[in-house]
Amino acid sequence: MKKANILIPLIILLLSGCAHTGFLGFLATTKYVENKMEEQKAELEEDIEAVEELGQELEDMMGKVKNRLEMLPRETIQKMIDILQEYLDNTEEEEK
Repeated sequence: MKKANILIPLIILLLSGCAHTGFLGFLATTKYVENKMEEQKAELEEDIEAVEELGQELEDMMGKVKNRLEMLPRETIQKMIDILQEYLDNTEEEEK
């Protein structure tokens, strides 16, 4: 849906140049518009693929972290949580 929200106004803008023969209207031929749309589609597909790859890498990392946490004593994990909570509290105060 977000892609459609971005593409629809862009397509309307590009296609509106095809309907006019006035200033710069001749630049937006049907072939030009189709080429631009194909370029943008290819770029979007590359971006989507990159995001999917990053998501998979993140899931792999979370699995490794979970495995390491299972090897730690509960007290150590609690200390880590306390340190992280303190950090979050301090950064929250700085943002205000």
